[in-house]
Amino acid sequence: MTTEFTDRLTVVGTSHISPKSIATVKKAIEDNEPQIVAVELDQKRLIALTTKNPKRPSALAIIRRVGMIGYIFSLAGNWVEHKLGDKLGTKPGSEMLTAVQRASETGARVALIDQDIEVTLRRLSKGITFKEKLNGCVDVVKGVFGKGVMTFDIASVPSSQLIEKLLSQVKDRYPNFYRVLVKER
Repeated sequence: MTTEFTDRLTVVGTSHISPKSIATVKKAIEDNEPQIVAVELDQKRLIALTTKNPKRPSALAIIRRVGMIGYIFSLAGNWVEHKLGDKLGTKPGSEMLTAVQRASETGARVALIDQDIEVTLRRLSKGITFKEKLNGCVDVVKGVFGKGVMTFDIASVPSSQLIEKLLSQVKDRYPNFYRVLVKER
């Protein structure tokens, strides 16, 4: 059986906590009628998004699999996303879940295109240098006291220019973090 694919690719930039992103995803799928909807998720994170009370391994089991830095990063990231999502009235990852649901409803295939989260977290644990850890501590203290903090609307997807600026700063200040979380994925 031959499947005909068009040569068109539409990339939709989203924010994991933005209500606007949910609407953008719905509209993009409706307007483009894709055969495949690629979502920046792995199987484990999709299950976590679609299961009401997913069974979670113990903290010790997770630390053994991904390392202490990966574990702390996942806890902190999860906490921040949920706090910001609460402010906006959204559940983190709703735009990805919407993409999966709309794909199913329209008969499009879903392609999970992200690396397994445990691989990413394990590589993060192994790759972060002492200097990057120190930079992280300094930046957290600066953030608490409002020094050098960049402001933008968390309800919207940041502009391309802002994303490029932030990624450039991360690449310079946290090169291994950038490599693991951006370049390798």
